[in-house]
Amino acid sequence: RFAVVVQSPHWDEDEKSWLTDEFVKMGDRAKPILREFILKRNEVNHALLAYRKIVANDEDYKALLKDALEVRPPSDHRSVQGKQELIAAISEFDHASYDDLILPYLHDHSDDVQCAAIAALATSPSEHVKTSLVELLKSEAHSARVLRSAADIVSKYKMNIPGDVNLSDVVKDDFTIESGHLVRINHPASA
Repeated sequence: RFAVVVQSPHWDEDEKSWLTDEFVKMGDRAKPILREFILKRNEVNHALLAYRKIVANDEDYKALLKDALEVRPPSDHRSVQGKQELIAAISEFDHASYDDLILPYLHDHSDDVQCAAIAALATSPSEHVKTSLVELLKSEAHSARVLRSAADIVSKYKMNIPGDVNLSDVVKDDFTIESGHLVRINHPASA
């Protein structure tokens, strides 16, 4: 049922919430079923919610998140939704320990997954991650949406920009480098 979308969004959500609650009532007996679903299916949000409510500690849940994302590499074209949902779930935790797990998804084939990875890595204290986000600003291979997402994060968190960075044309449309930081250009209002 988690993998089926019915026409009525209200009933769809109600039924999925009901099923989530039923799994939680089953307790530990439901863990293997949920784990298998999370590792193999694309629509994992409700299964993740049930699993997290069942497990005794976050470490079991975090291990499942890691395992589930690892079976969906950036080259996997069929698991876009699953990757997005897992990255979002991972980012609920102190994800600095997950930076290396999420970092490859900056180069996923899907813009949605790339944007999820950018958002998840935004507050990382790692200089390596910050450098990777800044490197995106030079890319001509990423879409405009991804580049703007990265630029927004780099600007918002005032990440240092080396003087030799040549911004992509998409980024230069809205941003400039001032005093080693990316700053949004205030375009005059059109008449």
